[in-house]
Amino acid sequence: MLIMRKLSIACLCLLSPLYANQSMANPLADLSEAAEQGSFSGSLRYRFEQVDQDNALTNANASTLKARMTFTSATINGWSSLLELDHVTTFGPDDYNSTTNGKGSYSVVADPEGSNVNQGYVKYQSGANTFTLGRQRILLGNQRYVGGVGWRQNEQTYNAFTYAYQGDSLTGSYSYLSGVNRIFQGDGTSAQAEFFDSDSHLLNLSKGNLNAYIYALDFKNSAALSSLTYGLDYKKVYDDLSLTAALAQQSDYGDNPTSYTALYYSFGADYKFEGATLTAKYEVMGSDDGIANFATPLATLHAFDGWADIFLGTASSAGFTDGLVDLSLGISGKLKGVDLALIYHDFSGDNSGDSIGSEIDAVATYKLSDKITTQLKYANYSADSFSLDTSKVWFMTTLSF
Repeated sequence: MLIMRKLSIACLCLLSPLYANQSMANPLADLSEAAEQGSFSGSLRYRFEQVDQDNALTNANASTLKARMTFTSATINGWSSLLELDHVTTFGPDDYNSTTNGKGSYSVVADPEGSNVNQGYVKYQSGANTFTLGRQRILLGNQRYVGGVGWRQNEQTYNAFTYAYQGDSLTGSYSYLSGVNRIFQGDGTSAQAEFFDSDSHLLNLSKGNLNAYIYALDFKNSAALSSLTYGLDYKKVYDDLSLTAALAQQSDYGDNPTSYTALYYSFGADYKFEGATLTAKYEVMGSDDGIANFATPLATLHAFDGWADIFLGTASSAGFTDGLVDLSLGISGKLKGVDLALIYHDFSGDNSGDSIGSEIDAVATYKLSDKITTQLKYANYSADSFSLDTSKVWFMTTLSF
């Protein structure tokens, strides 16, 4: 903890020339005091994940533990800093392909072992304006386009500058991304891209029920995923009914070698009754006549299109350019203190209309205390014309302190 405190002081000291003239008689002394008055928090997350696929790969059994420690400084003249360290290790069975451990005969569980600086940034806040510089978490909206992939043990964070405005009726943010630290970073070299060398821009504006956005993504070392996306999200909440709608258009951008234009649109409804919630959603990830699919490479993809994660890489897959239609129906509620949810997905191609497959997802979450949560989760994908029959089971316990 002393090391983290000293590192936080060092981060703020780098900025001291920027605000040494703000009536601060002794900036370094004040910075030291800010660090001394800072706070620590942490968490331990254990997870067992089993993957069973209808292929020649051996079933995966991954038992992993993530330890996180976060130090947040006090705020001085609007300035503060944060340092967050993560360490992921196996804790029991390690019969799985983490993408870095060389166990290619097993199914993939993308939780590589290793240590990293998850976040490390300095922040300045003045009234409704906030400026953040450094490695940071960026979660936009429901994370359909930009998120942290928080389901995996190694979180996705961004080397970025962010300006955020929080007004009474208007909110917005702009981020410049110079790099994306992906979930595949860990000990060893991953078969997946561990880092996106980025020259990207994210712009969001929200007022009332509407959210507008422009995302210009340019990845120097993953040019096929570079894209320009602009669109609108809408949400309206009534007493027991919540409605959502979204529309976006995407085209190639930067050094993307493929010229394409694709649409995304979705409609959703949640209805609450007698302690339960019914959900329905229709989502279309369009394709440009089989040239390329609408792509969301920075999204928290596990939250969309089924928890079996069958469609994570379809945007850049040469074998899947039909687009994706996902019709899902679900029910959720609480029984004897346990949060329960059951969801059914029906997948088809956007261009062809052909059936792709279906999936059943189920989850039970129980909060043992304010600091301890357990979860049991299941996903079963049945293939028709894409990928393989796949089932996954997770057991997870999280302790916060």
